[in-house]
Amino acid sequence: MSPKKAATAGEDHQGESPEVPASEKGLVCQKCCQSTTLKDSCANGRNALKRNCLDCVATDKCLNRACRKPKEDKPESESQKDRREKAEAQRSQLSKMSNEEKSQWYVKQKEERKLQERGTKRTFCTGVGFVQETQRTQFSQNELDQFQTSDMWCEKMMNLKKYDSLEAAEAAFRIECKKPGAKTKVCRGQTLLAVFQGIEISAGEEHSLEHGVRQRADLTEEADLAEFKEEASSRATKAKWRLDADRQACLEGTLEGPTSLLNVGQDIQNAKAMEAELEAQWMENLEAQQKEKKQAPKAEVIKSIAVETMGAETAIERSFQAMNDAVSRQKALALAAAEESAALETEQMRNEANERQATCDELLPRVCQEIEEQKAKWEEQLQRGSNSKDAQAIHTVAVEVAKSLKEWLQAQNQRSDDESELSLMARYKSAVKDWKAFLGKCKAQSKKKDKAATKANSSAMSSAKLCSGSSWHNLSLCKQAADAFKNNSSLLVDKGMKWHLEKDLLQSPPGWEVAPVTWSEGQAGPFCTSMSDHEYYKFQKVWVAEQMKKTGAAGFLSAAITKTVIAKKVGGLWSKLCSQEALSWLTTDDASVKELFTPQFFQQADQSCQVSLHADFGMPDARLLFEGTMCLVGFPKSKVPGQTLSEKRAWLQNATWDAFSAQASWSVVLKSGMGVVIPGDHCFLAMALSECHGGRIHVLLEQHALRTKAICEEEVADNAALGSLRTGKLLAALESKLAELSEAGPGPRSEAVKASQEHELELTHCLSGTKTLALCLAV
Repeated sequence: MSPKKAATAGEDHQGESPEVPASEKGLVCQKCCQSTTLKDSCANGRNALKRNCLDCVATDKCLNRACRKPKEDKPESESQKDRREKAEAQRSQLSKMSNEEKSQWYVKQKEERKLQERGTKRTFCTGVGFVQETQRTQFSQNELDQFQTSDMWCEKMMNLKKYDSLEAAEAAFRIECKKPGAKTKVCRGQTLLAVFQGIEISAGEEHSLEHGVRQRADLTEEADLAEFKEEASSRATKAKWRLDADRQACLEGTLEGPTSLLNVGQDIQNAKAMEAELEAQWMENLEAQQKEKKQAPKAEVIKSIAVETMGAETAIERSFQAMNDAVSRQKALALAAAEESAALETEQMRNEANERQATCDELLPRVCQEIEEQKAKWEEQLQRGSNSKDAQAIHTVAVEVAKSLKEWLQAQNQRSDDESELSLMARYKSAVKDWKAFLGKCKAQSKKKDKAATKANSSAMSSAKLCSGSSWHNLSLCKQAADAFKNNSSLLVDKGMKWHLEKDLLQSPPGWEVAPVTWSEGQAGPFCTSMSDHEYYKFQKVWVAEQMKKTGAAGFLSAAITKTVIAKKVGGLWSKLCSQEALSWLTTDDASVKELFTPQFFQQADQSCQVSLHADFGMPDARLLFEGTMCLVGFPKSKVPGQTLSEKRAWLQNATWDAFSAQASWSVVLKSGMGVVIPGDHCFLAMALSECHGGRIHVLLEQHALRTKAICEEEVADNAALGSLRTGKLLAALESKLAELSEAGPGPRSEAVKASQEHELELTHCLSGTKTLALCLAV
């Protein structure tokens, strides 16, 4: 059978081509996509057959080291900072590359590294060729000793007439050899005696050219030295044998040329063969280990009943929280869609949007009930396992919980034309998506109408749209304010600020004029640092910037923290700055109203301006600035010219910077680490002097709740559609809370605040001359 037919038969039998062992197809670096070996690579993760070559690993280490910031106690020089910023930019650019571009980049770094780093440890399997020219002038003095045989010594003594016969000379030779200072040596079975021949003195010049081959080994450890001595001794013995053979051939006259004492070529071939053999052996071992891992069942480690119970309870709580977080994300989208639906232009659009909203409102309680039932089912299984006191049963419950959560998360992403085949969460998610898609189509239609309309109609529509909101970015006032702040640095001053949040703002009666409360860098700095250090803030910062681009926001965007764990941590930091009572004063079961008191992160673009008739929903707006510089200017809403809400909006829409600044009673310049609480019933302008990032939250207490309630009533009276949305729900919650407090009567805290305020009012009257001096002294 031909190879082609055999391959086809194999595919027909198995359905796919057989897996080629890694030992046959070779190892490939996951970074540079070039072939490598086990010796020159390391494992990329748990699979030992997926490798990263050592050059690519060194490149990653070098890049990470360059991106690392110095420790807090060590300053960073300009050169180090420049190097770190370049490395961070390179790493960011690398993350955006495609796989092919990444591999090309790693190959280029690999080549540059090979050019820069050529030094490697030498062993006897490597050779060094050399050519050496020497010139020298020398002077030497040498003592000459000649080792003579018995015959040579006797012949000389007899020539000198010291001995008459050979027997006497030999006897004398034996006596000389036994003297204490005599030097003797035995060679080839004969005893040799050293005879001093005098001193040789030589002087001269030498000029020579030498070439040859050397072998060297780098010794870095004591074990290397012992190995070197053993191998060098073996090589010296072999060289002696070869020299003896050359000597014998020289005596016989058959020596054509000296025998090579170094065999570098053979040593290199032997080293390569040994490496290839070790490589093949390692590959076989790794493939066998991987095969055993795949075939071997996962061993479950069953711990004690207490530990398994704790693990199962944790698994249930985390799974339940993960399900609720998924639902919360969809609820946030639904609430935003409800706000957009109320602002649709035609009655037909609003009716269609209400139908989609009704579908979502119908599915949401069923989804929440399903999650509660699932949690109850898990807890029942855990209770049965605990009653049986079987650790294995409790462990099985934890495994089933994880499996159920995975199936639930996968089911919410299912797609099918038949709704009966979808889970409740998938249907709810699909309904919200359909609702958002409908709103997108409505927006697209509105944009087409705006483009087709004349300039006069566009101006009229723009004015109608402005009159229905409470915040704007595209007013002429914003452009004039931006120019004013750019050309006049004297505007960057603080005036009319307060410092006690409850006394000066939250617990001031509605008739009193209040001002914003500021936190200095010393007060708010630690909280800003703690909040900005959260990893969630960094991701949220990027997400908010992306949403600003997608939605076309003019410059300001705020997003609530939907992750419950992070929201609780950040809320704990806010409670230390604002007090827990101000964050949790309004208790309600409505999720949309609860979300108003959830911590948020906000972002405002550089040189952008936002004008607001009042704070969101008339509630005090607490802000902390993490990055950038911002200036806020404002005054009470009651000072805005006009009797009705529409008249006030119209004045603010057409106001100039001179008219606005003339009304302003307070201003504050926020820098990194500072904070402010803006009263809910104040009109204000926020000017970002550089790109700003920060955190915000709404706070509320009894006295300011009366102001918020009045603003909500005014908004609902102006636009009846807001009565069924978050504004109406907040108004209902405030009315319920205030009615409950009026029935219970004022508490000790409220009485103390009221007494302090009455005392301050009397002092104010005294200073203004409205009371007599005697009454003032009595007070």
